[in-house]
Amino acid sequence: MERNEQLINALRETITNPAQIASLDCLSANGNAALEACAFQDITGQRVNKVVKSVTYVEERVNVLVDIWSKDRLATIELATEPEKSADEDLLHEPELGRHSLSQDDVDKLFD
Repeated sequence: MERNEQLINALRETITNPAQIASLDCLSANGNAALEACAFQDITGQRVNKVVKSVTYVEERVNVLVDIWSKDRLATIELATEPEKSADEDLLHEPELGRHSLSQDDVDKLFD
């Protein structure tokens, strides 16, 4: 990428035609956009990989516990029911803003 940018800059020094200079600007911008996309893809891939490793780690530990306690014994254990929610728990969630709230499309536009 750096070599391409060097070539574009060398051409800029020899070209005086505004249309050709605009084309060089476009080439440079396209190269930068491709580089940004690759960097984003790399970062996203790294994060997904970390999540997969974490989930795999938890899965392995759960499987070891199942082996230790046996599936039959685990099937007989009663699970505690969830306590009833109080009226105050609704206050933990922010109120919806109705027509002034952001849609998923609005959020997606921020990343385009």
